[in-house]
Amino acid sequence: MCGTELEVRDVTPCLECGALEDSVAVLRQDIAERFQHDTVEYAVYRILETLEISLCTYCALDIGSYSPDVFGLGKKDRVGFGELQLLRVLRDPSVGKDKYCSECKRRLSFTKFLLEARRLNSSQQADRHRA
Repeated sequence: MCGTELEVRDVTPCLECGALEDSVAVLRQDIAERFQHDTVEYAVYRILETLEISLCTYCALDIGSYSPDVFGLGKKDRVGFGELQLLRVLRDPSVGKDKYCSECKRRLSFTKFLLEARRLNSSQQADRHRA
């Protein structure tokens, strides 16, 4: 979005925090320990009616901290944890690769998700104004 050259990084399944080095280190440690604990670490959710997003437990719980305009919503249309529909838990998450913007501090996959959310919501708002 900002034009900064993207770098390829190791990432976890979480689109929001998955490019942070600490997140990758924690996942690698969890994989090494073969998930001896029962907490849900990563899951895929439906959000904004039609979009899917992969998030860690922390980022899913924190989704309500985003300003509605990040998703292309009006000021009163907040997205919170209650609006996330759990689709599936990622039982065997692994470290992958994604491009990352060191200026925006976002993965390319998350940026694409936000752009799609904005496109979807801007067309829905335009439809409401025409009605």
